[in-house]
Amino acid sequence: MSRTVKLPEILDTLAADAVLADIQGAKGEDLILDASGAQMIGAICAAIVISSIRTWREDGHSITLHGFEAVDSDLQVLGLGELIEMKGEIL
Repeated sequence: MSRTVKLPEILDTLAADAVLADIQGAKGEDLILDASGAQMIGAICAAIVISSIRTWREDGHSITLHGFEAVDSDLQVLGLGELIEMKGEIL
């Protein structure tokens, strides 16, 4: 069974603690990160997403990125084009 974490509209420094806590609460389960309502992602939240991908892979659980289309340009600016290519995939 997968757990879905719905990410906030603005993924900035102010949202980082809550995003991290929500993701950590799903540790040990397959995870869907749902950014379908997101309009902006900053460096700290992008780092949290990347770290989560690595952690879930290392723990042998799947992680799926959903709805990151609206923040594609932010991810490009941050140099995270590979994250854009992974969206929607089970990692």
